[in-house]
Amino acid sequence: TALTENRPIESADVELTDLRGRVPETPLSSTDDVLPQDGTIGEQLIAPAELCGRGRTAVATFRTSNPRNHYPHTHFSARVEYDRAGTWEVVATEADWSTKCTFTPRRNVAGPYEVTVSWDIPTSARPGRYRFVHTGIATQISGDTTESTEFRGVSDSFRVE
Repeated sequence: TALTENRPIESADVELTDLRGRVPETPLSSTDDVLPQDGTIGEQLIAPAELCGRGRTAVATFRTSNPRNHYPHTHFSARVEYDRAGTWEVVATEADWSTKCTFTPRRNVAGPYEVTVSWDIPTSARPGRYRFVHTGIATQISGDTTESTEFRGVSDSFRVE
């Protein structure tokens, strides 16, 4: 095999297929989002540690909407940003292997979902201030009416050294 013999592997043209609507139901229940009674969708619940070392993992948790409501193809719902002299610059998104989103279904009908965003900080990361940004769409269904509202959550900043 090419891998064991250290030979290059030819790339294959692969067409990506959108499987929404064709996959079995998930345990994420209804697509109607339950808004929190004591806060907002996008709100940070757990802040990242103030200081994170290279080669370690930074983590933040946000209130969020059901991920089945909105699967973005044109933008990213989780990203890591670096503070470059007062301007926030995207350095990683959930499309990167280093960044993961773990959704937790609500435990009862009275609570929203949570998402934990983690970033495995590269050893080559620039020292400085970083933050997580989480965006999405919350959906409320009432009879025949569906109302969708965009939201954005920003974590406390953390330093990488």
